[in-house]
Amino acid sequence: MRGERAGIDSMVETLNGRQLLDHFLPPAPVSGDDWKDKLIRFYVRSSSPRLRAENLLYYNRLWDQTLFKAYDLSRHQIFPAKSKAAWVLIDKSFSKLTAEKYLAAIALPNFPRFIKIVARNQTFVSEALIVCALERYRRANGEYPATLARLAPGFLDNVPHDLITGETLKYRLTANGQFLLYSVGWNQRDDNGNAEKDKGDWVWPVEVSK
Repeated sequence: MRGERAGIDSMVETLNGRQLLDHFLPPAPVSGDDWKDKLIRFYVRSSSPRLRAENLLYYNRLWDQTLFKAYDLSRHQIFPAKSKAAWVLIDKSFSKLTAEKYLAAIALPNFPRFIKIVARNQTFVSEALIVCALERYRRANGEYPATLARLAPGFLDNVPHDLITGETLKYRLTANGQFLLYSVGWNQRDDNGNAEKDKGDWVWPVEVSK
């Protein structure tokens, strides 16, 4: 996310209005443009260095006030509620488009979707790491451990936690001698290992019920 912001900063600082228009927006169709799209294109194409600097300031402040609050790298955690709140604030910020906001309006990524994908994919990476350790434990002891805590330090230096809650991933042994491992997922609710597309738990192995 910081790389995304740095890239936009660099382009706005080095490109002129016409170059920015070519980079950020595809060629306008012959017909069908709405007034907001035409207004943004006009702002970008005719923008002065000073106006672009004002846009860049607004863009960076918006990142600091919203998007960067949705995760904490030091705690290795992502906050779905803060992510949603950030996007609500961003939508409100752009409800009225002004000359100082036009670049931010087209430069900000689809943040909620992006960070949710990152959280889900990283969760499955963490689960895969734990599953490898679980299998090594089973081969060494003849059965899976009662808790994930037994994997450290012999089979893992540290057991990855749930990115969403900051707590231990959900784990329990099943009647068939196997195990159930999952994160509570984006809805932050323990659905007892039920994986439902876009709203259920993030369960290993990666399966999605209809």
